[in-house]
Amino acid sequence: MRTPAIALGITALAAGLMAGCNPAVPTDGGNGNGVLDNVNVDFNLGTGLGDFEVEAGVPKTLVGTGRFSLTGATASGGVFILDPSDVTVIPGDTSGGKGAADLQTGDPLQITVLIDGIEDVDTVCTDGEQYGPYSITLDENNVPVSIDPSEINLTANTIALLNSGEFSICIAVLSPVSGTVRIATLTFSVVPSLE
Repeated sequence: MRTPAIALGITALAAGLMAGCNPAVPTDGGNGNGVLDNVNVDFNLGTGLGDFEVEAGVPKTLVGTGRFSLTGATASGGVFILDPSDVTVIPGDTSGGKGAADLQTGDPLQITVLIDGIEDVDTVCTDGEQYGPYSITLDENNVPVSIDPSEINLTANTIALLNSGEFSICIAVLSPVSGTVRIATLTFSVVPSLE
């Protein structure tokens, strides 16, 4: 049985940075049935596409491009996952009335991801396939404690974009806290099919 290798990366347009990629190899879980297990493919966003300087209640977006490769296989389905442990909220200076005081509204942190064709990088934030908003509940110390939904099924169009090898991505953040919102990783859990 061939085991495909995965390569994945994101380029942040604003900073011109390439985010790291974690290669993975699908297996049949050692059960010998030849059916490949889902493979979690992490987008490590880095500072170019994962750090948002935010003002409470004001949407902030970052746009970039991504590359996806399943050597010897294609993705046939899957889900998009945002784990609250991959999100950090660092309140800004509260002396000006911003920061932790804004958490009193009780509003969740909202993160929305949009994906479109590589040629649509200029319109991905308005026309892309939307995943979210993910609503993240923060505790009194601004630590993410829960997320709803935890995963969203990938559309057939997104699967086709991943299999094409390149796509554009827009990440939008709406924070109840002024300061920095850091997203370390976004995850595609894909169902690989051998070519």
